[in-house]
Amino acid sequence: LGWSLSNLSIVLNAVNQHKDALETDLTAVDLFRKLADTNPIWTKDLTESLDNLGIDLRKLGWHQDAVHARRESVELYHKLGETEPAVLKGLAHTLFNLSIDLHKVGYLDDAMNTDHQAVELHRKLLGTDSTISKDLAHSLHNFGADLSSLGHHDNAAHTKEEAVNLYCKLMETDPHSTMDLVICLCNLSKDLQKLRRHEDVLHTDDPESTERLQALAAERPKLLHTNTLKCYLSIMGFPEARTHTKREAVDIYCKLMETDPTAIMDLVQSLCNIAIDHSKLGQYEDAMQADEEAVELHRKLAEIYPAA
Repeated sequence: LGWSLSNLSIVLNAVNQHKDALETDLTAVDLFRKLADTNPIWTKDLTESLDNLGIDLRKLGWHQDAVHARRESVELYHKLGETEPAVLKGLAHTLFNLSIDLHKVGYLDDAMNTDHQAVELHRKLLGTDSTISKDLAHSLHNFGADLSSLGHHDNAAHTKEEAVNLYCKLMETDPHSTMDLVICLCNLSKDLQKLRRHEDVLHTDDPESTERLQALAAERPKLLHTNTLKCYLSIMGFPEARTHTKREAVDIYCKLMETDPTAIMDLVQSLCNIAIDHSKLGQYEDAMQADEEAVELHRKLAEIYPAA
């Protein structure tokens, strides 16, 4: 019955019936808790059902309650791990989720320490299971975000650079990692800017990820309106001796403008950002070129929106 309830909650969450999923998982937790009290063999099922409960609570925005559920799950996983090494993957996953909820409720130091544990555990598991690479990359990225939130931008940059390298390798066999890489690159660029490492910001693009992003943009052009992709398109235009990447960014926006004229605003902003960073590096001719393109596009924008 407990397993059936857990499966039902997954289906309920999939159809956005989160409150019903919560009630179902609460019932499953109570059932597995009673079973575990009489027979420790059920402890693993209790641990997993508590993690599922944490998912329901997060979906409803009840992060403090999610923290309590996941902390109990982590405690049980630690005990199980002493005799059952196979559960360590579940522990790493729960630590990762716990850190997100801790961050949401403002426990930044606790989130950072939890993510550090998740990173170390994923790193250890990677030695015997290559499928852990993506989980390690996610953990590193989260750990980097914690470090950034606490103002440790140097350590955050090193951590995110390792995540970027992993995502680049993952893209060779998993195209879905492209978006993860894009997000990580954008977050890394923010740390580099905080550290005044402008030259490094200009080299946070990757030719292969650019190619994959173009394919993604062609398939789902509306994604280009997200802040993450706008950030990445700005980065794409930065590198010295790679002006063709800026042209590719322009081409992507031009394609989008065929169906959505408002995309021109994003392109103008992207070019302005490029000009600013070239100026910071003393590359005034490149800055002027980007500004001239922005002015020309602004004229086109004024034709569409006279108030611009």
